[in-house]
Amino acid sequence: MPPITYHLTLGGTKITPTSTAALVSLDTEAALSVPVNRCRLTLAHPPALALGDAVEIKLGHGSAPESVFKGEVAYLTQGFEGLHLEAVSTLQTLTTARLNLLFEKSTAKDIVQDVAKRFKVTVGKAEAGLKFPVYALGDQTPAYGHLRHLADQCGFDLYGDRADRLVFAPYAPSQTHAFTYGDDILAYAWAEVPSPISGVDIYGESPASQGQGDKAYSWLTKKEVKGSSGSKSGTVLQRADPTARTQAIAAAIAKSLLTASEPQKQGWVRVLGAPAVGLGDRLSLDKLPVAAHNGRYKILSISHRLSARRGFCTTLHWQEEP
Repeated sequence: MPPITYHLTLGGTKITPTSTAALVSLDTEAALSVPVNRCRLTLAHPPALALGDAVEIKLGHGSAPESVFKGEVAYLTQGFEGLHLEAVSTLQTLTTARLNLLFEKSTAKDIVQDVAKRFKVTVGKAEAGLKFPVYALGDQTPAYGHLRHLADQCGFDLYGDRADRLVFAPYAPSQTHAFTYGDDILAYAWAEVPSPISGVDIYGESPASQGQGDKAYSWLTKKEVKGSSGSKSGTVLQRADPTARTQAIAAAIAKSLLTASEPQKQGWVRVLGAPAVGLGDRLSLDKLPVAAHNGRYKILSISHRLSARRGFCTTLHWQEEP
């Protein structure tokens, strides 16, 4: 295998294995369930850096490392080992930003793009999702919380990609990364998790405003709006959602929530450094000690670790594909 290499861009300084500044250790983390991608570095003989400086991390083997993180410096501390730096992706902005907005006849994509533009967050892939007659965002919830709720309603993933762009789309992998036991798999774990619920009921507009449905400005309607999915034989999740102003929207939300909670095979695998893997990609495992554990899975999180002591390895958490 070609030698491990890295290209770090920190502010206006570029650091490679031959630079005066020496990389002691590096950790990057990205996950579908966490809004902010993070990178932690320890550097000996570091360059002058400041909070807010741009950061890009490229890792790989040989002469063509791949970008695994983009963001900006959030924390700087000095210790005996050197400078400790933490960088975060720009989606950090959405976790603290709050706003009051009302959208009419808008798709989920319209709402996501509008919010992202207001806070200067670049949008990568975004799909339409559900169309809502009226959708309100209140300042009691951070902007990211509203977008996360939208993604759950549509059955979409919401995350920041390796280029620090917001992605709002269903799981539809364009790349599959294959790993084989005895070749590049270092460790793995496998589990099957039961669902805590058997069905979902979504209650939309309450019965009050003359039966105007999705044409009523208020989200109150004379006729009950209810959407259901799954079985009534077990525990049924019941949730009120004022954005569900039609039976179709309520049913679609119920289906998305039930799908997200269905029984799943899940686990993690640690492999030799794999910088090409990204969120939204598919994982393929082969020749595992238990044949039933082989298969294709959805990647939930990615962690890269690089140091002189540990070398370069990647840990992937995964679940059964929907």
